[in-house]
Amino acid sequence: MPAEVTTYPELQGFIQQQARRADIDTATTAFPFLMEGAPASVTWHINVDRTDGEPVTRESFAPAMADTDVQNALHMHLVTRDRSSAGHIDDLLLGGGMTLRLPVLP
Repeated sequence: MPAEVTTYPELQGFIQQQARRADIDTATTAFPFLMEGAPASVTWHINVDRTDGEPVTRESFAPAMADTDVQNALHMHLVTRDRSSAGHIDDLLLGGGMTLRLPVLP
């Protein structure tokens, strides 16, 4: 992912843009996505944070995004690589070196 994508709204726009490039109809189709890397910060809830700043995997879901002006329309979870912590992402600030993976359509 480009280093200039750092905030939740920027991420949402970037995911939508990349999904469209992958021929995913973002206006009517919900789709999963995966991000990997070490974010600068994450606000999340559910489980106890035991990440100690370690990289995490985000197993996430993008709803149909016909209206991209809706902030935080993405539904994102995080799972630490060692699977010791998991939770729902409320907000985040990305750091460089993040990777985005989208589904491959048949």
